Amino acid sequence: MKPGPWSLAIFLALLAGPMQAGTIHAVSVKKQDGAYEVRFDVTVTSEQTYIYARLLDFDRFHELSDIIVRSERVVDAPRQNRRLLEAQACFLFYCPEFILLEDIAVSGNRFTARVVPNDDFYSGLSHWAVEAEADGQSRVIFNSTIRPAFWIPPLIGPWLLENRLSRELVVMIQRLELNEP
Repeated sequence: MKPGPWSLAIFLALLAGPMQAGTIHAVSVKKQDGAYEVRFDVTVTSEQTYIYARLLDFDRFHELSDIIVRSERVVDAPRQNRRLLEAQACFLFYCPEFILLEDIAVSGNRFTARVVPNDDFYSGLSHWAVEAEADGQSRVIFNSTIRPAFWIPPLIGPWLLENRLSRELVVMIQRLELNEP
């Protein structure tokens, strides 16, 4: 069977992927008194309820990232909303592995994640907000202050972290836009 005149157009459209894609509005990482202030603001082409549910899916959170290799609910924790994240992030030739334990508190379309101190992190507090926007899009706003127990190069550390976070946000947006249950 000979391809029709629209075959090339359909093929190119499939290669291009979705017409709309998420947008990164802001990303910043700053070092302040031994802690890192991390912020991002992104728009994702997906419904607010879906994004919110995916961000709070403790056992599948790692699927939104290339750095987080495992995520799970800690069932023997004093609080039932404790999430464990195991990550490995490589910067140049340095590839630390670390564990982040968070107690999650949910309120409306927002949630906070408070770091449970361990060998890898002294402290931290993150605020997430997922806001509905027009045309089935959602805004994800993240603000965090975190104090790692591991070494990060002082002069280039914030730049390296911001660069890596920007790449991770592209991955997160793409995976959220797949809308897989």
